[in-house]
Amino acid sequence: AHAIGVYLLREQMNNPQAAQSGPAMSPGVQAEYYEQRLTNCSIEEISKLSPKTKGRIKHFGLDVSPRRTEDFALKLTAVLRVPKTGKYTFYGTSDDGSRIYIDSKLVVDNDGEHAATQKQGEVELSEGDHPIIVTYFQGVADAELKVEWEGPGLARQSIPESALFTTTGHPMIPLKSEPFQVDSQKAQMGERMFAALGCASCHAITGVKSLRSAR
Repeated sequence: AHAIGVYLLREQMNNPQAAQSGPAMSPGVQAEYYEQRLTNCSIEEISKLSPKTKGRIKHFGLDVSPRRTEDFALKLTAVLRVPKTGKYTFYGTSDDGSRIYIDSKLVVDNDGEHAATQKQGEVELSEGDHPIIVTYFQGVADAELKVEWEGPGLARQSIPESALFTTTGHPMIPLKSEPFQVDSQKAQMGERMFAALGCASCHAITGVKSLRSAR
């Protein structure tokens, strides 16, 4: 089925409009899992290793499966969608070490072997997308990782799934596609028909009352 789909859409893959657009985005975090004994989780240290597995998880955490309980490391990569320009505080709680990098800069350094410990850091961010990397390593005993943020109009909370994305290559754009624009006359006619045909009897829309009873 996948091969047939690719064949039928083959011309869209070379659509010149796709080259002019931004990368396709999918919700989630890219996770690289390492079965290695580490003493720190710097990007430089982890970059020397070869991941045992790669996959995608919903948000920053230890939801990687399968994984062992001791002597492992993670590199979690995503695009963070910042809702408003301003100063943001990031909190990293981990057992053992963790680090948070934003725009390739170290913002929170909670490295080293220790029990569950919280560290924080501040950074000025503009509205829009910013690359974020969270590194983590687990030695022995308990394992924990939590990443939170706080900023303009944003109470302290775990970074939600709705703010995390991964890039998945170029988008597939239909050939000769045009920006969608609402035809106001057709929209008004659609609203009237929605009421006249009885659709509003079951599907409630504010300000629209059904003109026909429906079973």
